[in-house]
Amino acid sequence: MKNIFKFLVLSLVSLAPQAGWCKMVFICHKGLGYDEATIRRSYTGQLDEPHMADNKALKSELLKFVDHSDLSYKRMWTKQYFRRAITPPVLKENDQAVIEFVAKHHEGIGYVSAAPKNNSEVEVCGNN
Repeated sequence: MKNIFKFLVLSLVSLAPQAGWCKMVFICHKGLGYDEATIRRSYTGQLDEPHMADNKALKSELLKFVDHSDLSYKRMWTKQYFRRAITPPVLKENDQAVIEFVAKHHEGIGYVSAAPKNNSEVEVCGNN
C-alpha cells in the first residue's frame, strides 16, 4: 500500500508542470505595457527593442511558452544575433536577479515565479 501511495505522489509531482501548476509571471519596466503577444515576439527574436532576461529557474516554462526546445532556442538566438544583431536574453539565476535587471533597463522584460512586491520600477505584463 505504501508503494502505491509513493507512486501516486511521484506521478502527481511529475505531472505538475504539464497540468499548469508551475506558472510564470511576465514583468516589464514600469510603463512599458507589453501584452502576451508582444512578449512572445520578443522572446522569439522578432522585436529589436526590449532588453530581455531569462530566468534560469523557470527556463523550461519559457521554452514551452515559445514552443522551442533548449537547442532550438539557442540556435534561433544565434541566428538572430548574427543576422540582425539582436542581443539574446541575459541569463539570470533567480527571480530577484530578473526583477533587478528589469527595473534597471527602461525596456526590460523578464519572467518570475510570482508578481514582485514593493518595486515601483516593475509591473506585471502577463501571466502564463
